[in-house]
Amino acid sequence: MKVVALVSGGKDSCYVMMKCIQYGHETYVKFITQEKCPFGVPSRSTIELPLVQAGLGKAYVEVLVANDHSKRVLHVQSISSWAPSCIGPYSQATLHKGVLHMAGQLGLDPPTMNLRNEGAIAELNQALTNSEAIAEAFRCSISSSAILFVVFCSERTKQSERNQLHEKFVSFLDLAKSSRRVANVIDPIFLYILVPDLPKSALVEVKPVLYVEEDSEDDDETRKDQLGEGDFSCWGYKPEKWHQDCLQTRVIDGKICVNVLSISAEVMKKLDEPSGDEEQPLKRVSRFCVYLLDKTLSENLFSWQDTTSLRIHFSTSLGVSVERLSVIFETAFEVLNEMSLGVISNGLKEPIFSLVPVLGAGNSSASLDNIITCELFSLSTIELPLVQAGLGKAYVEVLVANDHSKRVLHVQSISSWAPSCIGPYSQATLHKGVLHMAGQLGLDPPTMSLRNEGAVAELNQALTNSEAIAEAFRCSITSSAILFVVFCSERTQQSERNQLHEKFVSFLDLAKSSQRVSNVIDPIFLYILVPDLPKRALVEVKPVLYVEEDTETDDETRKEELGEGDYSCFGYKPEKWHQDCVQTRVVDGKICVTILSISAEVMRKLHEPSGDEKQQLERVSRFCVYLLDKTLSENSFSWQDTTSLRIHFSTSLGVSVERLSDIFETAFKVLNEMSGGVASNGLKEPIFNLVPVLGAGNSSASLDNIITCELFSLRS
Repeated sequence: MKVVALVSGGKDSCYVMMKCIQYGHETYVKFITQEKCPFGVPSRSTIELPLVQAGLGKAYVEVLVANDHSKRVLHVQSISSWAPSCIGPYSQATLHKGVLHMAGQLGLDPPTMNLRNEGAIAELNQALTNSEAIAEAFRCSISSSAILFVVFCSERTKQSERNQLHEKFVSFLDLAKSSRRVANVIDPIFLYILVPDLPKSALVEVKPVLYVEEDSEDDDETRKDQLGEGDFSCWGYKPEKWHQDCLQTRVIDGKICVNVLSISAEVMKKLDEPSGDEEQPLKRVSRFCVYLLDKTLSENLFSWQDTTSLRIHFSTSLGVSVERLSVIFETAFEVLNEMSLGVISNGLKEPIFSLVPVLGAGNSSASLDNIITCELFSLSTIELPLVQAGLGKAYVEVLVANDHSKRVLHVQSISSWAPSCIGPYSQATLHKGVLHMAGQLGLDPPTMSLRNEGAVAELNQALTNSEAIAEAFRCSITSSAILFVVFCSERTQQSERNQLHEKFVSFLDLAKSSQRVSNVIDPIFLYILVPDLPKRALVEVKPVLYVEEDTETDDETRKEELGEGDYSCFGYKPEKWHQDCVQTRVVDGKICVTILSISAEVMRKLHEPSGDEKQQLERVSRFCVYLLDKTLSENSFSWQDTTSLRIHFSTSLGVSVERLSDIFETAFKVLNEMSGGVASNGLKEPIFNLVPVLGAGNSSASLDNIITCELFSLRS
């Protein structure tokens, strides 16, 4: 069997693809590398799409994940009277950065999980009732907060009923609005899609996207200055009224932009020109689509960098394969890029899109004659300064173990002791005595709202939440923490930022005195300055703790095996200030955490009059590798024990990730050639992550590190 999939790297999609390959299926894979997409759960793969007609297999898998943890997920796992339970391992809804993405809702009666059997309109009413019940769990309503409704109609639906669906849909919403007396109402976009079949042989499925208002500052003028006024004359199109008739756009609070572009047979005729090339009409249509989408983004102060998803639904009546259509649209985006209109999407020259074959689509259930329908979703947010470093807007880090000896804590319900999980993540994972906790925000657990008294209040709440999670593993952040990584938003006032470290230490000291703990680990603090944080928080705390286990250590044997390191080959004479750059904590001879800080002052000490900027960075990288290697050896660890090495670098360096990566790789190769015994998991050089930041340091008041290395080693 041929299988088509959009693979993002999420665990569900990777598992599906591994199984397909294991069973010998031929796979057609479209990799989604822009991990910032706001869909935290797999889409319902039980909708039957006309994939075979498009020359594909029978399976369509789409898993899109987010690059941060700013999400709330609703799981309805028990059969209740208010909303249907989840069909499959999916969540009913995911709230991410003010956008509520709801799973497709069928006309299921919640107590019985049976379909309404009175026809398509009865199913629609029940599906909307279910959607409203789920929306209420997030304190919003589909009647006032919906941006987009995607309605899937089964081919089995009678034409007479299909013609009435849109009218009944609007009537349902109007009735709900009048009963609720809502003042601020979003005018939603409707997109109807005709498919061969639906889950449970349903006739209708409704998939709403809602906006849940959050407090934020708009900066449209700044964005306008950055984006400028687009020049679209190079496309060769003169603006005409019917161009805008093809497009529906909704912009919410300057943060969200939803576009649905419809190309009917009539529009294709208007774009048609006499030509001998059979594909010429499709090439013209693809360019017209890209032109209109680009123009709309620019006019609404958005760019392609803000794109989170672009789905192109195409009718099987076109008679074109998905591979051929993919090439045609890729060419259109290449043309756009060559015109220097600034198309960069997450570090790629062209934005990533997915092609979805359908039987038909349209803005009304009575008219499903679109040939091509583009569904573009944009969200203007950023967490790490990745763009400044020549990358996209997504930073994804996945750490895995080669065994299953771990305990995981999931907090899925809103409780009084710890915040619920934001997204399909665990709050903490215990593996080989190390408790890796997810970043904690200053969220009040019962309400999941941020403390609004400032950064210090958020810090205290985040630490309280961290302690609650640590207690679930019978430990405490006051006595068991090895490392605290504290992310500070650029929006934090300098006066508050200066107080954070002092308040942090005071919190821990107060907790220690009340607990009367004897064996206390002295933790390392690493503060990192970033442009923004989930939920527009000011502070996020990410603790790493040691949970004691009964094990035997054999330090003497290891010391004999490792021997005394010889570092004369590096050309450095040991000096006192070398050790001032390094903070190290060794716990029970099993864990070694090292933070190496390179400030502007240290860079000056390493500077040599002869040499350009590249040589200066090469000296710094070699110095970092030398000190890390020396620290590991002195503490009876080797590079084989390394579990992670993050190199945070300031964007003030003005160097790209690719170039800095090459420089550090060269430094590790030099170390290897010097017979320093560098081997990490079978590789000659250890794997490291480069993370661009605005600043970093060991105190919240001083975030002036140029390069900060965070090395974590765990002895097997």
